[in-house]
Amino acid sequence: HAPDEIIKGAVMAAREGKVDVILVGQEDVVKQGLSREGAPSDMVRIVHADEVIREGEAPAHAIRQKRQSSIVVGTRLIRSGDADVFVSAGSSGAVAAASRDASSLSFALAASSCNRYQRVALPFASGSI
Repeated sequence: HAPDEIIKGAVMAAREGKVDVILVGQEDVVKQGLSREGAPSDMVRIVHADEVIREGEAPAHAIRQKRQSSIVVGTRLIRSGDADVFVSAGSSGAVAAASRDASSLSFALAASSCNRYQRVALPFASGSI
């Protein structure tokens, strides 16, 4: 269902106006998905990521080899302070490994439990789920 369901949820969250949404992934795919949802491409911030970590890949190896994957790029947004929360429907092992690599485990909280204004990074990979 990725990336369509992720983009649909991101658009819903952005329309509510309680969060700034950052979609991390292949920019052209994000823009196509936003168009299908009838949402302008400036409704969310798009951060391009070329690579994809697939389920079944060894997580530690994958994050070292795929430095431009949406999961690694998304965790960098946390470390740099450009995002407050990171939500992924991808490889849980890669998210955990990347969070250790980014020296920030604080993003591992559910966006729905946040009571304050947040910048939410949502990585996805086309066809990864």
